[in-house]
Parts: sequence; structure tokens; C-alpha cells
Amino acid sequence: MKKGFIFIYLLIFFCFETVDSPNVEANKINENPNYGTVSIEKISLNRNFYKDGNVDKEIVMLDSEFPNIENSLLVLASHSGTSPFSFFNYLYKLELGDIVNITYNDELYNYKIIDVYQVKKDGSAEIYKIKNKRTLVLITCTNNKKDKQTVYVAVEI
Repeated sequence: MKKGFIFIYLLIFFCFETVDSPNVEANKINENPNYGTVSIEKISLNRNFYKDGNVDKEIVMLDSEFPNIENSLLVLASHSGTSPFSFFNYLYKLELGDIVNITYNDELYNYKIIDVYQVKKDGSAEIYKIKNKRTLVLITCTNNKKDKQTVYVAVEI
């Protein structure tokens, strides 16, 4: 399997507890049409993600492409931890072969996790895209490690 390496410079992505009260509108469609939905049945996750979002309040799409583009790379980030906005808190339960579903523009894209690895949490992460495949990357703080982020790589099935 050929791997093409891509460097993504992440927004400052800190793992911390937010003291704000949860925004009850966070999972509703806002005026921004740049959104999709990420669903992972294994961990009961079903949330919208936003292209122009705020990682402290929602799942955000980092500098990447929506899945309707052939051979796209979609990178999503969210917090894990005890904050009410820690939407990726249970990603650590995922294993190779688990399924992640993305809905965008009423189309469903199914992805299978093929790799999980940790990187130093320093504002950047080395990620890779599988050549000639739609690739999904999920990034979050590593469970119980303040200086690491975990990267989940999935390809369309």
C-alpha cells in the first residue's frame, strides 16, 4: 500500500477542561453551510463537524477537503477529556477495522480505520493519505497523556 506523507499544521490544539456551560445548539445546523456529520456506532458518536468551527466548542475540519471530492483528505479534530465539548473522548476505544461514517450533502461515506498512532502535541502532526483513496483522519488528545495526540487514519470502503 503506497502512502503519501502530508504535513498538517494544526490550530493550537490543547487538551484542557472548559468551564463554559455546553452550547445546546452545538449539534444543530448553523448558518454556516460548511458542515457534515461524523457517526461512529461503536462509541455512540453522532455529531456535526464544521469547516469554520471552534475546536473548543465542536468538531472542526482542519485544512482539508470534504469527502465529495475524489481521493479527498478530510481531517477532523476535537477534544477528549471531561469537558462537555470533548466529543472525541471515546476514540481511544476504536480499533483497526472499526467503521466511521461521514455524511456530507446527503451522501454517506463509509471509512474503515487502518492505522492509529500517537504524535507529540506541539501544534503540528505528520499525517498521511492513502494514494488514490478517500482518506479520513481523526485527531484528538491522547487519553491520559497530556503531551501526545492520537491520529486515526481511515480509508473509504
